[in-house]
Amino acid sequence: MRHRRKRHRREWLLRVGVLLLVLFGAVAAIDHQLRPMVQSFATYQIKSFATEVIDAAILDYLGKEGVEYGTFSTVTRDANAQVTGISLNTVNVNLFKAGITDRINSEMSQIGLQTIKIPVGSLLGTQILQGVGPDITLRVQPSSYATCSVDSQFDSAGINQTRHRVVLKVSVMLSAIIPGYVTQTELNVGYTLAETIIVGATPDQFTHVTGDDSSLIGKINDYTK
Repeated sequence: MRHRRKRHRREWLLRVGVLLLVLFGAVAAIDHQLRPMVQSFATYQIKSFATEVIDAAILDYLGKEGVEYGTFSTVTRDANAQVTGISLNTVNVNLFKAGITDRINSEMSQIGLQTIKIPVGSLLGTQILQGVGPDITLRVQPSSYATCSVDSQFDSAGINQTRHRVVLKVSVMLSAIIPGYVTQTELNVGYTLAETIIVGATPDQFTHVTGDDSSLIGKINDYTK
C-alpha cells in the first residue's frame, strides 16, 4: 500500500514537472515572438517623446536667448562691400552649445513613466490584423543623455550665391525600460539655427555642363546674360 502511494506520488510529480516544462516552453516561445514587436513599438514611442521634448526645449531656449545669425557668425567685407570671409564666434558657439545641452538633458530627465498601447493584432505579426483588437497597455520609463554640436555649412543657392547655415546637431542615446525588457536606440536630429545668403558679382556668362565624359564637348552650353 505504501509502495503504491509512493508510485502515485512520483507519477503526480512527473506530470506536474512535464506541465511546468510545457508552460515554460510556451511562455518562452511567446516571449521570443513578441519581444521584437514590443521593442519596436517602445523604440518608436520613446523617439516620438524625445523629439517633442527636444523641439520644445530648443524653441523655448532660442526665444529666450534671442539668437540670430550675428550671434554665431561674423561676416567680413572688402572696400566694395563684397564678402571676403565668414568666421564663427567660438565663444558664443560654445556657450550656446553648453546651454542648450543642459536644457535638453534637464527637460529629458523630467519625462516620467509613459504609457504605450499596442493593439493585440499588431503583436500577431500578420499584416491583415495590424491595428486590430483591444490594446495592451505597457508602461515605459525613458532614459536618455544628449550631446550637441554646432556646425557651419555652405551650399550653393544659385549663380554666384552661397547659403551659409549654422546648424545644431543633437544626438540622444535613448533607453526604454519596460518590465522584462530594455531596448536602446539613438536619435539624431538637426536644426538650422541661422542662415544667410552670400551674393557675389553675377558673371556676364556661365557654362552649364551636363552628361558624361564621353559627350562632354557636345553638351557644353554657353549662356549669355
